[in-house]
Amino acid sequence: MKTIPQLGFWTRQLNDELCSSLVKEALVSEYRHIDTAQIYANEQEVGSGWHSSDIPREEIRITTKIRTQNYGNLLSSFEQSLQKLQTDYVDLLLLHRPTNLKQHEQCFDALLHLKQQGKIREFGVSNFTLAQLKHAWEYTQGQIFTNQIEYHISLSQDTLKSYMDEKEILLTAYSPLGHGNLLKDPTIQSLAKKHQVSAAQICITWLLQQWCIVIPKASSLERIQENLQAQDITLDEEDLEVIAGLPKNHRYISPPFAPERDQD
Repeated sequence: MKTIPQLGFWTRQLNDELCSSLVKEALVSEYRHIDTAQIYANEQEVGSGWHSSDIPREEIRITTKIRTQNYGNLLSSFEQSLQKLQTDYVDLLLLHRPTNLKQHEQCFDALLHLKQQGKIREFGVSNFTLAQLKHAWEYTQGQIFTNQIEYHISLSQDTLKSYMDEKEILLTAYSPLGHGNLLKDPTIQSLAKKHQVSAAQICITWLLQQWCIVIPKASSLERIQENLQAQDITLDEEDLEVIAGLPKNHRYISPPFAPERDQD
């Protein structure tokens, strides 16, 4: 999966000592991809967590996200992220939320500069619509590594995903459990019983089998390990057909400032 492990540890809504502790536990438990963002206000704790794990930096992939700004502000803001994360580079830097094309172009210029300097290994976007992603792809001459979007069993985003597959832009799926709603779905529960695993593991496995990068949250060591074990599960063709028959239009994260979404 290019240079980023397929299963990552999402730190959204994790803060203070709990965040540091869980990041350390995730790395000790063999996670090698940690996902954070400036807006999560936990980059300092993520940095402390990976340092205390004693896992060498070169074995870890760190993703952080930055809000769309102008050229100079992005560069100075990113330096603050590096200080908090206690590293001199990040593996993947994403523009967190789209705004307008003029600002996007300034940001992409800054990202290209940071990549040339070696301060980021790859860059991408998060929550970009098809039109915005096309512009990003063309402006950067095909250097968009991923688009991190809400994607799960009950939200297909077929139009966007088709374009991403065509351009080999990786899909990073956040909210893989549909904000927890999929855990209560009778069909998912039935598949979990069939495989003698949890409903969460079924949801994560489904995404892994589509070659998505998946970043589930976990608030305990038990959940960290359970999510990792999803990598050992295989859904058969019958399972996939059952899942394909479920509704695919449930979006759970849609803030009022989000752009109009693509029609799938």
